[in-house]
Amino acid sequence: MSMRALSFFVALLALGGPILTVTAEEEEPVHISVVRLIATPDAFDGRHVIAEGLAVIGFEADAIYVSKETAEHGSLVNDVGLVLDRERDFGHLHLKWVIVDGTFKKDRESSPRRAGRIVDVVNIFAVD
Repeated sequence: MSMRALSFFVALLALGGPILTVTAEEEEPVHISVVRLIATPDAFDGRHVIAEGLAVIGFEADAIYVSKETAEHGSLVNDVGLVLDRERDFGHLHLKWVIVDGTFKKDRESSPRRAGRIVDVVNIFAVD
C-alpha cells in the first residue's frame, strides 16, 4: 500500500468515517435451532436466520415446532411462528421437517407465550 493510500485511510479513521459498513441486508444468516430462538429471542430479534423444525401449516397459524410431539400438543412455548405469503400454497409442507430462511422478530405482543415469528421468508423447503 502506498504511503498516500495509507495516509488517506488513517485520516478517514481519525475523522470517524467508516471504511466498510455492513447493512442488515448484507448480514450473513445465522444457522440456528428453534430451541435457541425460543430460549433467547432477544439475541436474534431482527436478524436474518435459517432455522429447522417441524412445519405446521394451518388456516389460523403457521409455525415450526421443536418436535412432532410438541406440534401434536399445539404448545406455543415450543414453536416459532411463520409469516408466509398467503398467495402461495405451502400445504405440502404440513407436518414435514423444514428449513426456513427469513428474519426473526421477537413477538410477545401477538402471543405472550410464543417467542417470536420468522417474517420476510425468503425460502422454505422440506428436508428429506
